[in-house]
Amino acid sequence: MRCCERKGPSYYFREDLPLALSHGTILDVETTGLEPSRSGIVCFGSISGSTLEIRCRARDSGADDFYRQLNAVLMVSPQPFYAYNAKFDASMLQKRVGYRGPRFIDLFEPWRSRAEAHNIKFPSLDELVRGPWDALPPQLVPVREEIPANAYLREDELQWLRKGRRFRREAWEFRGLVSGKDVPKLWRDYLNGEDEALVQIAEHNRQDLLKTLCLLTFLGRPLTA
Repeated sequence: MRCCERKGPSYYFREDLPLALSHGTILDVETTGLEPSRSGIVCFGSISGSTLEIRCRARDSGADDFYRQLNAVLMVSPQPFYAYNAKFDASMLQKRVGYRGPRFIDLFEPWRSRAEAHNIKFPSLDELVRGPWDALPPQLVPVREEIPANAYLREDELQWLRKGRRFRREAWEFRGLVSGKDVPKLWRDYLNGEDEALVQIAEHNRQDLLKTLCLLTFLGRPLTA
């Protein structure tokens, strides 16, 4: 991240991108769970113009103060709002931040429709756009007799890979350090004093914002709300 400073109830990360979004704003939130009624927002990221901004709630700040800050940001952000699986982001912002603005434009919709037409699983953002530190596709990962020393794996992944006589041929090599499923635990770690956990949440949010920007570029045509 290019810049980090304390701004009211949040830590603020900012980065100038080498390209610009011609109109509107890309949004992404990181939460403590998937149920808006029981989960909270701990990180909010956006791209507008050539600026990427991320705000992460500080452990000594109340949620209401953080949400008021996010509402103020939303009110001045260029519209329309783009997000991947926008239904989730919009529901969280409506429930927690109280935002009642225009509907979001869902960049997930083209792939949702195709998946439904073929009766297959909806793709995740990481499956559609891979960064250089993401897991490799399964067909590119050879079967190995041992796990390389530089591999970064959770304990449950290690247990899964050790089943059978040989390690399974799966996309575990060069796995990204953080996924969306890791955010709730990272938030708890941060509340318990591990400052680096908040940086990892912010970096995951940054990766999702950049991947969403790639999707918007790939579409190459206007989307309507």
